[in-house]
Amino acid sequence: MVALTTTSFLADIVGIKSAVMISAKMNGALPTPEDGLHALAQRPTGLANEIPWTKVMVTVPVDPWGNEYRVVIGDSYPQGFGILSCGPDAPSLTQGNDADDRNSWSEDSPRTIQRERTGHYPRRVGARWK
Repeated sequence: MVALTTTSFLADIVGIKSAVMISAKMNGALPTPEDGLHALAQRPTGLANEIPWTKVMVTVPVDPWGNEYRVVIGDSYPQGFGILSCGPDAPSLTQGNDADDRNSWSEDSPRTIQRERTGHYPRRVGARWK
């Protein structure tokens, strides 16, 4: 089950990050914290009708544990945003940095996923993880 959830998470994160970047380019802004990833699939309620908006996702994806992914916005994240899964316990007390959370910005998160998949942490060799 770990390999399946790991693969699903990694694929989801790549797709969601791409959708957020496309939406920001087409709609002129990142989703607001209030609208979250729903702003990719349905017109935000606070957006005036005369402002153009483009749908970039059919539905908001859920993580391998059945919970919606979340977007966090801020200058401390790469590209100004991050995607997180609150993990199997669902709540996140630290905005994506709990021990069981998975996120798109933490160097440790991909390493933890790799450890779950292979049984050991990857090591950095030059510019690549092995």
